[in-house]
Amino acid sequence: MKSLTVSRLVHFLTALALAAALIGAAPLAAQIQEPTFVAPTVMPQAGGWASGFHSPGVSGTVYALAKSLDGSLYAGGGFITAGRVVANGVARWDGSTWHALGSGMGGYHAAIYALAVGPDGSLYAGGYFTTAGGVAANNIARWDGTTWHPLGSGMEGCAFDVCIISLAVGPDGSLYAGGYFHTAGGVEVNNIARWDGVAWHSLGSGMTADYVNALAMGPDGSLYAGGEFTYAGGVAAKRIARWDGATWHPLGSGMDATVFSLAVGTNGDLYAGGDFTTAGDVPAKKVARWNGTAWYSLGDGVDRRSYALATGPDGSLYAGGDFTTASGVAANRIARWDGTWHSLGTGMNGSVRAVAIGPDNLIYAGGGFTTASGVAATGIARWDSTAWHSLGSGGGMGRRVSALVFGPDRALYAGGPFTSAGDVAANRIARWDGAAWSPLSNGVSNDVSALAMGPDGSLYAGGYKFTISRWDGTTWHPLGSGVGGGVSLVLALAVGPDGSLYVGGDFTTAGGVEVNNIAKWDGASWSALGSGMNGDVAALTVDKGGNLYAGGSFTTAGGVAANRIARWDGTAWHPLGSGMDNYVRSLAMRPDGSLYAGGDFTTAGDGAANCVARWDGTTWHPLGSGIEGTYPYVSALAVGSGGSLYAGGLFTAAGGVAANRIARWDGTAWHSLDEGTNGEVSALAVDSNGNLFVGGNFSTAGGIPSSHIARWTGEVAYKMLYLPLIRR
Repeated sequence: MKSLTVSRLVHFLTALALAAALIGAAPLAAQIQEPTFVAPTVMPQAGGWASGFHSPGVSGTVYALAKSLDGSLYAGGGFITAGRVVANGVARWDGSTWHALGSGMGGYHAAIYALAVGPDGSLYAGGYFTTAGGVAANNIARWDGTTWHPLGSGMEGCAFDVCIISLAVGPDGSLYAGGYFHTAGGVEVNNIARWDGVAWHSLGSGMTADYVNALAMGPDGSLYAGGEFTYAGGVAAKRIARWDGATWHPLGSGMDATVFSLAVGTNGDLYAGGDFTTAGDVPAKKVARWNGTAWYSLGDGVDRRSYALATGPDGSLYAGGDFTTASGVAANRIARWDGTWHSLGTGMNGSVRAVAIGPDNLIYAGGGFTTASGVAATGIARWDSTAWHSLGSGGGMGRRVSALVFGPDRALYAGGPFTSAGDVAANRIARWDGAAWSPLSNGVSNDVSALAMGPDGSLYAGGYKFTISRWDGTTWHPLGSGVGGGVSLVLALAVGPDGSLYVGGDFTTAGGVEVNNIAKWDGASWSALGSGMNGDVAALTVDKGGNLYAGGSFTTAGGVAANRIARWDGTAWHPLGSGMDNYVRSLAMRPDGSLYAGGDFTTAGDGAANCVARWDGTTWHPLGSGIEGTYPYVSALAVGSGGSLYAGGLFTAAGGVAANRIARWDGTAWHSLDEGTNGEVSALAVDSNGNLFVGGNFSTAGGIPSSHIARWTGEVAYKMLYLPLIRR
């Protein structure tokens, strides 16, 4: 990361060059207007990215939870950030703040699937990773409160991005690990092993070549294992077995399908959850109890898979998973059993993969959800016996941001597949007022792909298989019967000077009229634009003269040959030169009428243009050497207040300069935006002050936790710091 001093120097030199050009053209006072600034509620960092758009929770799925001896809660999973910190798969919650554990885990598709705390307070983490805190550690490691340590040479012979799935600590401090692995510390173990603090040991001949998904210690020191296996140590044991320290034993006739979770009750009974419908000879839907002799059902069980179990201090059993009912009671992904099943509020909007009793004796749930009983809580939440609470607060989104647009009130509107925005539940669309997110009533019924703002302040939203809708500031209104046929997918929206709405995507009708992937709404009815396109329309923009430009996968527009890009003059379609050789995903118009196009193409017109090009009304021009990377593309473009072009997508370099998924073109050369983002950029929008808002599928921007949305203040910093100096 560049230092702030170097960054300011670069901005200053750029400002001097701009000033010289302006002075040569006209009096400076006539060229530059004093900008209006709003006090930011998220603070810019060195490099220009703002903080404050982190998740109220973690940035991905939580697979494991463990209570520490000091009153903290550990969470492990497939996330990159936790609250305001980069945490790479594992983090600690102290009751008010998230903390990273060193640099966390590394490796391709690194994730933690199991956690356990030893009697000395050490944290054991197992999963699929190759480093822990930068130290080589094959899939398992120990955190001593300061540093990560490998456990011998770890596990090998893993498959499918999975290795260790379960951990348990014995009464003597030994660590047991289960999963899908062949060796531990070079010893053949077959999916289950014991660490004595120095070396790895097998437990008999281990399990058949199937997963060990769950481990639990019995009050007598026995180890219980559940999974997909049918033999344990050579003994027939259908998906569940007990190790007495020397030999494996079946538990009755076991289960008819996979066991995913185990928990031991206060009375010593064993609970099992999974995909099964029978336990022993007893019907038991997805959850069952073993009393040491026989299996028992828990009412009518739950209707879908149970991934996680935990027993409370009062003896209640908490179950989490994919289910939506428990013995007929509505219970979305989490429920409590005390002899009868009970819901916990309205539950979660996504799978629960871990449940734990916290140091405060409250219930913690982790998983792939973004809301808990309507409260924004990404990946993790706390139940206080009455309501769900997030672990921290933040301004980020629960899932991808696909579209951004500013309104005349200077508020930012965001759309996508998300169901939470900042600290509030928001169904796929939300409004940012500069300080907080708010929902737009109940939102929309399916994922939002495109947004546009009408001249009267109306917001238009389109997406996948829902009627295109207009938000008047209070209520949603359908636009006739919307679009249909094809995939019924809206990919692009644009508003003309007369207020007409243009819609592009993958559909064949609009309001019952045949339109072929593009249509116009005049406020009362739908109409076709000629005979439309022979492929989808992914991008739209309108110039000051009312000409409509469309980009996508098509090769004809209105029956005229037009390779992936065309212009509609109100009567007919026209090609733009010989067009592009591949998909056009994004368009942006400069104030001077130049058109920028971005996508997957490698040529524009008759010349090379890697993923981005400019149309001057007659000819296509490349922007330097364009965008580079493995299968690169540009999915979003925006023109900055200073005339710069911002490009976002999936790439690693622009014009030979390292630029992670976002870059700026100044008319001559490409520049990175500090470290860029760690995932795809899907949407860009610039406000009246020059702030660039970035949406996509990322969790950091410039190395700062930014959950699917971020703000770049580079041009704002330039204006604030240097334009007053130039005036003087």
